[in-house]
Amino acid sequence: MTDGAGSLAALPAALPEGTRLLHIGPPKTGTTSLQAAFWAAKEEAIRQGVRYAGKSRHSSKAVLAVTGRRSFAEDRAIPPISHWDAVLREIRGATEPRVVLSSEGFSYAKPAAIERVVRDLERDRLQVVVTLRPIARLVASEWQEHAQSGMRLSLEAYLDALFRDGDPVQHRLFWHRQRHDQLIERWAEQVGIDRMSAIVVDETDHGRLYRVFEALIGLRAGTLVPEAGISNRSLTLPEIVAVRALADRFEAEGYSMAAFHRVVRMKVAASMKGRVPGPDELRIDTPQWALDAAGDVAREVVAGIRASGVRVIGDLDSLTVVPTSRLAGDALPDVTIPPEVAASMAMGALHAGHLEAELTGAGTRASAASTGEPPEVARIPSRRLAGILLARGRRAVARRLRLRR
Repeated sequence: MTDGAGSLAALPAALPEGTRLLHIGPPKTGTTSLQAAFWAAKEEAIRQGVRYAGKSRHSSKAVLAVTGRRSFAEDRAIPPISHWDAVLREIRGATEPRVVLSSEGFSYAKPAAIERVVRDLERDRLQVVVTLRPIARLVASEWQEHAQSGMRLSLEAYLDALFRDGDPVQHRLFWHRQRHDQLIERWAEQVGIDRMSAIVVDETDHGRLYRVFEALIGLRAGTLVPEAGISNRSLTLPEIVAVRALADRFEAEGYSMAAFHRVVRMKVAASMKGRVPGPDELRIDTPQWALDAAGDVAREVVAGIRASGVRVIGDLDSLTVVPTSRLAGDALPDVTIPPEVAASMAMGALHAGHLEAELTGAGTRASAASTGEPPEVARIPSRRLAGILLARGRRAVARRLRLRR
C-alpha cells in the first residue's frame, strides 16, 4: 500500500512500543545525514524513549561482521563478530520503548545473513525500513563513492557494467543493493512484508526524511536536524579526477588497501567534501543513454514494489523520473584541477596524522608487515609522502589530459 502523491503531507503513525526499527539503506539515500542526526540527538532521543544503538553514528564494523563482508579499513579482513555481539547486548538491554539501528551495510546482506539478523533482533519486535531515491540519481554518486575506495573503473566503464555487458562483478554488486524491489523481497522473505516500510526520499524537501523517522518512532518534530560539518556530498569532476590520479600512485607504490582507505577515503576525500565548490566547477554528470536505461529499470522496480504490498511512504512514481543530462554527448569534458582542489587534497593527506607512527620510528617494521607496505616506503614520513604522492598525482592528471586531446 502507498500513501500516494496526493497525501505527501501526511506522516505515519508511531510504531508500537517495543519495536526495534532496522534501517537498511541502501547507500546514497540519505543514510549518512540521517545517521548523523540520530547520533547528534542520541541523549535527547533517550529522554523521549528512543535509543539509537551503537557506539558511533554508524556501527560499520558490527554490520560488516554479521553480514560477513570484508573491511577496507582492516585491509580486507572481516571484523570479529564480537562487534555485532556488543551492539546486540545494547539493544537487548535497552529499557527505552523503541530502538533504532541504521546502516546501509545491511543492503549488501545475503539471505543467510538476513536470516541471522532477523533472528538476533527478534522478528516479532522488528520493523525494517528501506529508503529510496531514483536510480538515475544514484549511478554517478555510487561510482565516485567506489572510486574513493580504490575501484579502478572509469565512469564510462562503470556505466557499461551496469547497463550493458561490462564488468559482471560491479553489475552484480550494484544491483544487489540498488534493485530496490528485490532488496525488499529478500528482507520480506525473512521478516514478512507486513513488517517493512519503504520511504521515498523527497528530492524537493530534504527535511522530510527526518520528520518521517520522527513520526515512526515517536520523537517530537524537530528532534532530528542536520548536523553541521557532516556531508556526504558527491565529489565534483575535478575532485574525483584528482582522487583517481592519487589512487593510481598508491597502487604503483604498492600501498595496501587499508592505507588507501585511511589516507584517501577518510582524509583526502573527506577534506574535499568540506570545501564549497564554486558555481562553475564541473559536476559529475551521467550521459543521457545511461539515464534512460536507469529509467527503464526504475519502472520495473516501481512495479515490483507496488505489487509486493509493502507500505510505501511518499510518492513511489517519483522514482521513475529521468533527469536530462547536462552533457553535450556521452564523453566527459576535459578537466582542469583548480588550485583549491589541489590544496584541499594536500591538506587531507597531511591530516592523516595517525599514519605517522606507522610510517616512522620504532613502529616501522611492525606496521609495514601488518599493512603490507614496502619497508622502504614505510620509512618515509607521512608529510613528505603526502607531498610526493600529490605531485605524482598531479603529473598523472596532466598526462591523462594530454592523451585525451
